[in-house]
Amino acid sequence: MEHERDAPLLGTLQDPAPPPPQKLPSRLPFYVLATLVVDLQAYLIGFTVSFSGPTIRSIIADTGLCGSGWAAGDAICSRAELVVACPDLVALGAALLAGRLSGRLGCRRLLLLNCAPWMAGYGLLACARSYTTVLAARLVIGFAQGASSALIQPYVGECAPPSCRGILMGMLNLVLCCGIFTTQLFGLGVSSRAHWWRVMAAFGVAPAAVHLALVGACFPEAPPHLVRQGRLDAAKRALVAIHGAGGGDHDATVRDLHALHAAKPGAAARADPLCARRYLYPACLGVATVGAFSLSGQKIVNSYLNDILAAAGDTDDGDKSVELGALGYGAAQVLISLLGILYFIPKFGRKPLLVGSLVGAALGSGVLGLSYALDDPGLNAWLPIVAVVFYVACISFGVGPLAWAYSTEVSPERIRAQVSGAAVAVFWGFNFLFTNYFKELETALTQQGVFFAFAAFSLASAGLLALFAVETKGKSLVELERIFL
Repeated sequence: MEHERDAPLLGTLQDPAPPPPQKLPSRLPFYVLATLVVDLQAYLIGFTVSFSGPTIRSIIADTGLCGSGWAAGDAICSRAELVVACPDLVALGAALLAGRLSGRLGCRRLLLLNCAPWMAGYGLLACARSYTTVLAARLVIGFAQGASSALIQPYVGECAPPSCRGILMGMLNLVLCCGIFTTQLFGLGVSSRAHWWRVMAAFGVAPAAVHLALVGACFPEAPPHLVRQGRLDAAKRALVAIHGAGGGDHDATVRDLHALHAAKPGAAARADPLCARRYLYPACLGVATVGAFSLSGQKIVNSYLNDILAAAGDTDDGDKSVELGALGYGAAQVLISLLGILYFIPKFGRKPLLVGSLVGAALGSGVLGLSYALDDPGLNAWLPIVAVVFYVACISFGVGPLAWAYSTEVSPERIRAQVSGAAVAVFWGFNFLFTNYFKELETALTQQGVFFAFAAFSLASAGLLALFAVETKGKSLVELERIFL
């Protein structure tokens, strides 16, 4: 109890100076390739996040979601809005469940099990003929989406060496953006080819099948989990498999992890409560960082991108502008995410990237809101496109790749799984509310008011992170735990 009384309160921890640049490991290509395989489920998250944007109107027409009287130019109905939003609601519960179970079963095992709902959901969606089947498929996909988002980063973070952990964890956003961009490319054929959305859904089965085959055959469980289970020899073998026999003092690493996980005298060997006072600062910081990402409005932009561009850029050349804006959005996500991994994340600390990214996102949201407010046909032929591309560029070099990574880094090992689950639940909870009630928000705040609100949220989040965030770049997870506790 003495230790808990002396634990730092929120906002009182000294922010350590950023470490000097570190040399990247010689096994970096191996780490990158392995992370790409694990991140195939992140690819599916991106594919799912933007799937409804180009396809929802074709799904309505093909399956009768909005009834026989619905026409192509009509607004989407409440049932269609539920189909768009329901994966986020299920993802909330799935993330909490996966976070709890990962401490017992391990992230690798749960990731393998999670391939089943990915394949079943997209397989069912490809064959759906009715509202009930479409909704059921989207619910199953939402479960897989939530579990993946709670499991990928803890697994990658616990396996990655400190010198390139930011790069490897930042790859999740790059792969996720590739999933979004794939959807935008597929979406070009939706309006001209009957049932093309079904081909898109069937394609969603493939990444999960590849993930299941490769991770199941070639990847070990994360060493910290093996140590927590008392399997010290297995943890050492996992370290050798990941880093090579000459990749460090694996015996010392296992001893450090074992000392960190050892139960206190007279206490049960179990994870401390998530809300324990000694964990309050890192737990709040981890959850709040992911919450800031969600409050930036990225889910609204991804899900309703085509409608947003069509409404803001209502010109005679509207269809062409919408397609150009959607492709520019997807391309900017991929390119800036890649630039972030290759340049920004290795060069700069987590804190300045998170803060700068949110300030830029606020500016992009504000300009998009301004395009609604001005309602000038000349400006709206190009201003919404510039705004969404700038917005996604700012998200993609900072808070996009780093929110999940930072949440994992600051979380002590005993509560890392719970913090990851809670953070992801907050993320998907906000996303569900924003997506499901987007039209109501537009009615209450006006179209421009919605994006001005997201700009305000982003600025407020940037200010809070500037005050309370602690730099984590270049430090091992054991070192970070000692800083916080």
